[in-house]
Amino acid sequence: MVSGAAIKKLYISKNGWGISTHIDLYDCEPSTVKDKELIKLSVKELGKIIEANLYGETILAYFGATPDVYGYSMLQLIDSSNMAAHYVEKTNHVFFEMFSCKPYDPEKVLDYLMKIHKAKGAKAKVLFRGLPDFHEHIFVKGIIPNN
Repeated sequence: MVSGAAIKKLYISKNGWGISTHIDLYDCEPSTVKDKELIKLSVKELGKIIEANLYGETILAYFGATPDVYGYSMLQLIDSSNMAAHYVEKTNHVFFEMFSCKPYDPEKVLDYLMKIHKAKGAKAKVLFRGLPDFHEHIFVKGIIPNN
């Protein structure tokens, strides 16, 4: 597995348009997916981790089309693009996405999210955008459920 620092360095050498990271967190501490203030705090902290300025307030809405997906959805604009997530209360999973034109270390984002949500497992897919060939990198940490 390639480190997040190596991915950032490779991205810089390729001169792409941005890094897109998609993270699935599994079996999080239930209180962390329901805590509006913790979610807002994590957004601010992620801005620091990737050295991006937050643009405007964090949009946080509690809803779901069915009880299976009830939870908070989050959207935050950053000076280099955005981050978004959905926090599923029934399964205690978090589905997080970050896109930034400014290079960042995706493994630092994954590790921070696992720590703050006390996730037992996680997987992440990192994509380089705006290149003729599609670069993809995968991280897996902890226990990933079979379903």
